[in-house]
Amino acid sequence: MKQLIVDEFGDEIAGQHNSRFVYWADFFREDIIDEETEEIAEFAPKIYEPAESFDACKSRVEMFLEKYNSEPKLKEMTLVLFTDAVKHLMRICRILAMPRGNLLFVGVGGSGRQSLTKLA
Repeated sequence: MKQLIVDEFGDEIAGQHNSRFVYWADFFREDIIDEETEEIAEFAPKIYEPAESFDACKSRVEMFLEKYNSEPKLKEMTLVLFTDAVKHLMRICRILAMPRGNLLFVGVGGSGRQSLTKLA
């Protein structure tokens, strides 16, 4: 990638380019909790912003999975959150947040399509 940037734009622009990937999502902010009742006083604003790193994205998604699994009357989801699963989850969240956001998942059974959508 770096060689392509050097060939197309020159050494000066290539030196300014950071080859690190930037991951964007709208689930990094925390809900505001009322200290007295320990209930959610205000939901976190859904601001589409870059993540600090991929590990920050993955830890946030794992937190949401733990939160989902701790809810009573819901079947526990045992998901393996590998890199592609977290990236797909970020895409699902982005598309579902759009007005009239629709998705069509295609894949083999047991690949986690429904589980990732529930988590999103």
